Amino acid sequence: MRRTRKLTPDGERIKIKLWTYNMTARDLALRIGKTDGTICDVISGKNRSQVTLRQILEVLEEEERRLAMERKRLRQAEQGRREEEEDEHVESP
Repeated sequence: MRRTRKLTPDGERIKIKLWTYNMTARDLALRIGKTDGTICDVISGKNRSQVTLRQILEVLEEEERRLAMERKRLRQAEQGRREEEEDEHVESP
């Protein structure tokens, strides 16, 4: 089925972030208390509610912060593991 409506710039941004965060419209809808149809309508530009758009963008920003913190935690754990390995090599005869 072909898309009959071109995505708005906000719709494109939302769609890319959903893909990047491995989220569905339904996941996002559940987090803001809307239907997945409402999310799709915002993405397509059919629904231009600034309140809903703001809620969507806030959730996506939260997700971005959460993932950034997770990446930081993983980097720190990896760095700690490397330091332990280096210490083991230094202590070995």
